[in-house]
Amino acid sequence: MKENSGNQTTRSTYTYLNGGDIPTFIDSYEKLLNYYDEYDHLTPSHNELCVEKSLLKEVYKAVVDIAEGNTLKEQTEKLLSENTTTAGSAC
Repeated sequence: MKENSGNQTTRSTYTYLNGGDIPTFIDSYEKLLNYYDEYDHLTPSHNELCVEKSLLKEVYKAVVDIAEGNTLKEQTEKLLSENTTTAGSAC
């Protein structure tokens, strides 16, 4: 049975402990994503008690973007340049 946890979400991603690293963080999330269809929600060990499982995919994408050097600024600049390039072709 799927449980609705309301609008509880968190948008924090961090790994700050000595020995913590982004590649290990990504590997852990990939393992969890392999079982994505087998659970209904997440119960993190800190912050909120229960969060929507879609947060796992959001955090995974954000961390992969960071690891690949894709910042929000770079993504915005890329979108703006693509829109400028194709702006006239839609008419």
